[in-house]
Amino acid sequence: MKAPLRELGRDTRGAVLLEYLIFAAFAGVVVAVALATVGPATVANYSKQRASLYQSNP
Repeated sequence: MKAPLRELGRDTRGAVLLEYLIFAAFAGVVVAVALATVGPATVANYSKQRASLYQSNP
C-alpha cells in the first residue's frame, strides 16, 4: 500500500542517520586538522629519540 503524498512530507526515517553522518564528518575534519597540526612535531620528536637510542653504546 502506497502512502499519500501528504504523509511523505512527514517521513523522517533518514533524519537520525543524517545527523550522525554530519557529526561523524565534523569529528573527522577536527581530527584531521589536529593531526596535521601536531603530527610533524611528533614525528620529529620520535625520530630524534629513535636516533639517540640507536647511537647509544650497549
